[in-house]
Order: sequence, then C-alpha cells, then structure tokens
Amino acid sequence: MSRKLYTVGPVYVADDTLKAMDRPMITHRSKEYKELHKSIEDKLREVLDTNYDFLMVSGSATVLLEGAARSGISKKSLGLTSGSFGDRSIEVAETNGKTVDKVKVPLGMAVKPADI
Repeated sequence: MSRKLYTVGPVYVADDTLKAMDRPMITHRSKEYKELHKSIEDKLREVLDTNYDFLMVSGSATVLLEGAARSGISKKSLGLTSGSFGDRSIEVAETNGKTVDKVKVPLGMAVKPADI
C-alpha cells in the first residue's frame, strides 16, 4: 500500500521560541499546567462569548473521531461522505467495531436529503 505524508514546512521558528524550548517542560498533572489550562479556558470562553463547557483537545482530528465513535455510537451509525474526512470517520467507526450505513457522494458534491 502506498501512503503520502502531507506535512508543512520548512517552518520558521523564532529564536525566542527555540530558547523557550531549552527550559524544563511542565507536565499535564502539575500545578503550573492546571493554572495554564484554566487561563486558556477563561480566555477562550471570553473570545467565544460563552458560558458553555467546551473541550480542548491536543491531538489530531482522528483523536476526536475515535472518541466520538467509542463514546457516541452504541452499535450502528450513518456515515456521510464526500471526501477523505468523511471516509476517515467511517473507517474509524468501523475499526472500533461499529456498523456504518454509508452514503457516499462524489468529491466536492453535497449530500442531499434525497441521498439519505
């Protein structure tokens, strides 16, 4: 099987950023991280103008797809796709043992109510 890796780069990294990476890292269980996380949540809540809870995820979209498949699908789901993101969500659900009824439309086309 042939795979292509799509990465950005080369990427400019400022000197002050490189120097900051010389310092010891904080862990996700430390007091410093908890304070940092809370300050980021507070700022995001203000920017998003919301009092609702939200989820910050430091991972790829696949992390969220897998979480949704494992936690949000009991046995069966409807998979709508018109491209690679929809295909990936179907793949993740099936990999996690879920049955997926698939509706595929050509790349760039919209899924219409009649398709479902």
